[in-house]
Amino acid sequence: MDAYPLDEVSALLFGRSIRLPVAAWIRSLPEGAAFYQREVAEAIGTQAQYMRRELDILCDLGMVIREPRANGELRQFYVAERSNPLWSIIDAAVIASGSHAAPTGLRSV
Repeated sequence: MDAYPLDEVSALLFGRSIRLPVAAWIRSLPEGAAFYQREVAEAIGTQAQYMRRELDILCDLGMVIREPRANGELRQFYVAERSNPLWSIIDAAVIASGSHAAPTGLRSV
């Protein structure tokens, strides 16, 4: 099997080239680490406006949870729900893509 870049595997499998890099970046965070929309966009090298839809989908799937906002906090924080079995699909897609290099900004675990 040929190796494909993560964004190509994402587009072919998930319909959007950004979905797998977003999920892979989230998956790479330490357990319990909170993140916000713009942080994901900056880490993978895209515009923040695209993150809302992706994070909403991951929340709908139960893979990511929205954290309650503190008084006066404008940013919405999220945390990965590590026990969700759908993460194994993301892990398999990243491995199958043959990507040895992580997407821009991807933290290794």
